Amino acid sequence: MLNQQETRQFIKLLDKMKNTKEVWPKAIFDSLVKHVTFVACECAVIDSHGALLLTWRDDQFWKGWHIPGGLLRYKESFLTRIRATLKRETGLTVIRAKLLDVYNYQNDPRGHSISMLFLCTCRGSAKKGTWFKKVPPRMISAGHKAMSIRALHALKSINK
Repeated sequence: MLNQQETRQFIKLLDKMKNTKEVWPKAIFDSLVKHVTFVACECAVIDSHGALLLTWRDDQFWKGWHIPGGLLRYKESFLTRIRATLKRETGLTVIRAKLLDVYNYQNDPRGHSISMLFLCTCRGSAKKGTWFKKVPPRMISAGHKAMSIRALHALKSINK
């Protein structure tokens, strides 16, 4: 554990970064998420034919299909994160987003995460991703599989 001097030094360093809009260096972020719960905004986009948009992820943490999503930044609104994520990952423009469900993942490879699943209404054509009417094999996690099933079921209940 940290002694008093190390604790003061740590707080001083964190305070130095608290008012910045800049992205934290990856090494610092990766270390912090091992110790602090982080919030992910997951973006379920379903087309008029009832298909769910998934994107392929292949990085140090995951390999497989996933619902587009991004980590909420300090003092950022959910809608701001959702819009930035879908624009970056799919090219779509978000019109509105409705919260569908919340998931608590204590065994995320990066640490402990809370995933908030939003059903998103968008405009434009997806420049990246693939549309699925049912959940494909090779989802990145059981959690993303559960979220995909939840999103597809939500659309069916809305259309009844």
